[in-house]
Amino acid sequence: LEIEMKERADVLQKYLKLHNQWLVETEQKYNVLFEASKTGLFYVQEDGTVFDLNTVAEEMLCLDKSAVINKPLIQIMPEHEWEKSEELIKNIFKDVLQFNADKVMEGFIVNSQGQEIPSEFCFRKIEKGAERQIVCMVRDISIMKQIEDQLIKSQKFEGLGVLVGGMVHNFKNIMTSIMGYVSLMRTMVTQDEKLCRYLNIVETSCTRASDLSREVLAVGKKQDSVKKIININSVIERSTVLFEDCTDKRFVVDKELDPALSRAECNESQVEQVVLNLLLNARDAMPDGGTLRIETKNV
Repeated sequence: LEIEMKERADVLQKYLKLHNQWLVETEQKYNVLFEASKTGLFYVQEDGTVFDLNTVAEEMLCLDKSAVINKPLIQIMPEHEWEKSEELIKNIFKDVLQFNADKVMEGFIVNSQGQEIPSEFCFRKIEKGAERQIVCMVRDISIMKQIEDQLIKSQKFEGLGVLVGGMVHNFKNIMTSIMGYVSLMRTMVTQDEKLCRYLNIVETSCTRASDLSREVLAVGKKQDSVKKIININSVIERSTVLFEDCTDKRFVVDKELDPALSRAECNESQVEQVVLNLLLNARDAMPDGGTLRIETKNV
């Protein structure tokens, strides 16, 4: 019996040694994963108290680990949301612990400089023996929020562009109708020079308004990538007319366009956009007004 007990004790010692070695290796692997994670990790007790966090979480908060451990999790959130967050997290913890369900919410964390960082919180249950704990994974979603805002703005501008395009199209139709009636009136008042002069002024104004609406539609339309042989001078002429009609009279455009300018292979709408951008940038550089000089020549 004594020999058998000794053999069994030796076996148990070997098993215990292997088990302890496995625990050490497991803990080392866990620590590597814990610190290598790109997500802020907060380990929280059932009562909402933080008992551990990784380096990423420290960097997000710009705080040392000791300043967070043994503090409620809600203290990493904005103070004006503590009351609401406390009730929300309490309900989340209840679901996570009772139903073993992962829960996700969006909110903010506050670093030591008082900066509020948009974040995503993911809560997951972990069991350590008889203890039940929760890991809170915090991810900075600032860039994602910026992209969402840019997308919303671009969609608004796209909708506004469609609306303005429709309005300009209707405006052009109205001008065409007025020009038609002006032509009819001219045939009726051929003997009255004064009325004819007025009708000519109306017709000229309608033509300019119609041309302006066409230019606005051309700028607002989607640009294709098709290139064709064009005269850059004609593009500049159209762009400057649009600029002069839509800007302050304190700005004068002085054009010196070479009539022998060689034709160029390019995207016409893109060149129009470039010329308009140059004109607008020059205008912004002269808040008190001035002369914008455009020259073309073969080089």
